[in-house]
Amino acid sequence: MITNEEKKLLEHIEKLGSLNKASRKLKIPLALIKSKILKIEYSEKCKVLIKMSGGLGGGGSRLSREARELIRCFNSTKKSDISKH
Repeated sequence: MITNEEKKLLEHIEKLGSLNKASRKLKIPLALIKSKILKIEYSEKCKVLIKMSGGLGGGGSRLSREARELIRCFNSTKKSDISKH
């Protein structure tokens, strides 16, 4: 299961389409973001990002289906926790 911090990171990457933009928005060094991505991939045993190579507008990243599922599971778990109280 991912943490709330990891969920927010993944959501920012998806929204902004770029690790660099997420790094700037969250004020987290790019190297730390890459490290967090690797940690998620290792612990969840799945690829998190789909990287797009450059071009006119440059490259970018988007979330894999598995990463979106991790976010969905996290949100479902939190809703379940809230309804128990």
